[in-house]
Amino acid sequence: MTGLVPVMLGSALGGNKLVMMYKWTPERALELIERERVTTFAGVPTQSHDLLESPRMTPTLPHCVIAAILHLCHAAPMKATLTVTRRGVVTLPVKLRRALGLEADDRLIAETTPDGLLLRPTMTLPIEMYSDARVREFDEAEAELATLLRPQPKPRGTQRQKRKRVR
Repeated sequence: MTGLVPVMLGSALGGNKLVMMYKWTPERALELIERERVTTFAGVPTQSHDLLESPRMTPTLPHCVIAAILHLCHAAPMKATLTVTRRGVVTLPVKLRRALGLEADDRLIAETTPDGLLLRPTMTLPIEMYSDARVREFDEAEAELATLLRPQPKPRGTQRQKRKRVR
């Protein structure tokens, strides 16, 4: 249940595919990651450790498998020289974009760290700001629903009539 809000609902709201397992086994997880081309793995640290220690975890696995587990594009770090244009545009090479599973119009967060610049994928979700009129609409709809769901009183005498007939 700990992954319900950040993982399950986040995937649904973002329109992303969510791959779930009935029972945890690292070998099955690696199989699913490879088959479904998973790009992000969310699990407790022991699950990440299980995956990294699995006999199936070899450098010959497709890059997307290793990327999903380590959030890297390769078992060994990939390097690319990038150029910043006068307008501040940076182009990631095709090889790097493919290894990371990035597509056109994907959004990234650029973050400075002590080691340099970190680029991370992000998701943008629309948020509706409710006006006073919209809040009133919600209140009215809830009041209408409450009246529909209110228990209806039973007509008097119905139970007595049934008892008399049964006797």
